[in-house]
Amino acid sequence: MNNLVDWDLEEQEKRAIFMDHVYSCYGRDSKDHPLHGTYTGLWEEFCLKEAGYAMRERFFEMMDAIAQYEAGNLPQA
Repeated sequence: MNNLVDWDLEEQEKRAIFMDHVYSCYGRDSKDHPLHGTYTGLWEEFCLKEAGYAMRERFFEMMDAIAQYEAGNLPQA
């Protein structure tokens, strides 16, 4: 039985990449952080502090722009 009907692999990968980014930005990668090793409450904390969904999409737009720049694919002014 396939429980992954309508599973959006790209969306799930974007979520994981972004949550790892937020995890590091909030210092949870430090062994001294009281929530080190957990993602509990991280999304809620980010949403309250940094506008959640809009910022997540902006992050991927910026990552795409950087990749295009590095590949030399941006139009010259």
